[in-house]
Amino acid sequence: IQFFWFVQVRHLVGQRLVVVTIQYRLGSLGFLSSGSKHLPGNAGLWDMALAVQWVRNYVGFFGGNPHRIVVMGHNTGASSALLLSLTKIAKGSPNAVVAMSGTAVSHWAIDSNPSNTAHQIAKENGCPTVNYLTMVKCLQKVPVESIIKGDSQIEFQQIQAEGFTSGLNGRLATAPVTEGLNDRRSLPGLVEVDPVEALYKQENQKIPLLTGVTKDETKRAVRGQFRKNILQQLDTIPNFLDQVLIEKLQKGPLITKLSGRLTNLRKLVNSTHSLTANIQDALSGLDSALPINFKNYLKTDTSDAAGNLNKIADVTGDALFNLPAFMTAQYWKGAPSYLYSFEHSGGLNRGFSFLQGSPLIGNVSIDAANNSVGHGDELAYLFDAQDLEGNPLPEGEATEDDLKVRNTFTKLIADFARHGSITVDDANLPTFNGGDNNFVQIKPNPVLASNFKYCEVALWTKIGERLKSRYCQFLKPLEVDASGQKNLNPIVLPHSQLSRNTSVLGAIASNKRAKARNNLGNILG
Repeated sequence: IQFFWFVQVRHLVGQRLVVVTIQYRLGSLGFLSSGSKHLPGNAGLWDMALAVQWVRNYVGFFGGNPHRIVVMGHNTGASSALLLSLTKIAKGSPNAVVAMSGTAVSHWAIDSNPSNTAHQIAKENGCPTVNYLTMVKCLQKVPVESIIKGDSQIEFQQIQAEGFTSGLNGRLATAPVTEGLNDRRSLPGLVEVDPVEALYKQENQKIPLLTGVTKDETKRAVRGQFRKNILQQLDTIPNFLDQVLIEKLQKGPLITKLSGRLTNLRKLVNSTHSLTANIQDALSGLDSALPINFKNYLKTDTSDAAGNLNKIADVTGDALFNLPAFMTAQYWKGAPSYLYSFEHSGGLNRGFSFLQGSPLIGNVSIDAANNSVGHGDELAYLFDAQDLEGNPLPEGEATEDDLKVRNTFTKLIADFARHGSITVDDANLPTFNGGDNNFVQIKPNPVLASNFKYCEVALWTKIGERLKSRYCQFLKPLEVDASGQKNLNPIVLPHSQLSRNTSVLGAIASNKRAKARNNLGNILG
């Protein structure tokens, strides 16, 4: 997939910022990895790391502040920017991060099976796959044009084979990989630890983070190019929503690892009998309640095609965009994190002008009267899109509200770049990771809000305390199952306390029972 556009940065420059755009290798040219020393991968990330280092060294000659370098990206660019903030290689180069519609724990951020991807690329280009060294040497002789065409062909084949979820989650071809610790056989590992684990272990650089999403990240794709495929699956596959779709989304790296941590918690508390009673009740109660919660979360009229499509857009938006944004902002430790939700539907909502060819966009635009704010729609409020010759691409006519939003959004980015904090209407936005999950809704009149996606995120991350609240009654956490038994209260470890699990479990494992009992009591609250 190739994106044929350049951007005009005058709106950000108007906020007295020095804006530097960098080039790096894309697709297989930048991220192909065999998972071995012969082709470790992450060449594109190295391009970015060295570019940021160059900017730090020389931006002073262009009027920039070398001590206020902010790395910023959108979608895969966002996940890459955050990977730079997690690596030791770039430590000290970025002073803050802006991640738009993507984070380092998004579905597409890391290729968990790079050797399989490399085999696909090799076969597509007629190269042997039995021996890694032979395969790499063969690929080095393949023309660049053939590599690019092969990437696009493989992405098309995967969407055809795996359905619309593969297109929405972006895990289609090559991506950054986890290289492991430096074995001194090649360049040092740029991504040594899986990003999910790095966040859990609080290994992020202690620099401010601003991340955000649009209100309807996946709606344009769901109601556009994937509409026919989705409606066909709804008609032909029983319980498609609450079984097939949810199961696929739960296989994402973030949700899988979260479930694994809770499973490990269960095993450890089971081995410490004097501490298991109330904790086991909580965990078993969670297991019995969750399927019912998801059924209510997905509830819609099966005969309402438009309603089904909107529900799928909501669910995939929550799992693929809102959840990673939530987890990243919540686990960002040692520095403030901020979150925005771009919710303005106006004449400049032209994500398809910037991201033409992306599975999340396709070639279909949705009438602005639907009030949807899709993936990439916020970009036109920061940049003006141009074609390869520098000619402006057509955009909608800007209204007074559009201009208000543009001023609000660019000022928000500029304030964060300068100060590492956010002010809206002279009011400081409390940090997201401060406990109340505060965020700003980007509208003509921006709104400071709290408890981002309160109930929806609770389902995916298993935050039982939220599910029990009166705000989440529509999920009906307490139900009677088929046997007539009431499900237990879905109590689990509060999300804000999960980062303390390691020390608590360590106390259990080492039989420091009194200390562990106190800590667990505090966590369960």
